[in-house]
Amino acid sequence: MEALRPLHYLFVTQGSITRGDFARMTGLGERTATTLIGKLLGAGLLLSDSPRGAVRFGVPMDALRFLLPNLWPEAEAAACRHAMDVAVQP
Repeated sequence: MEALRPLHYLFVTQGSITRGDFARMTGLGERTATTLIGKLLGAGLLLSDSPRGAVRFGVPMDALRFLLPNLWPEAEAAACRHAMDVAVQP
């Protein structure tokens, strides 16, 4: 829930902010905020051009099929291939 305010800000402004500003907007401690930023980057909700660079809002490819169904068949096909690969793994 702490990530909602800075994520909403990035979504509305379509800009970028420093990681420190993002962390301060969450109100979390430094380590917890750093972990949160790492998880959001891993999930694709945040994007950055460098490991310590500013962050901006992102939309993960996996989410496109839910947000905009049938708009990008490639997203649906990629998700289906991934699901099949996961199901086949021993």
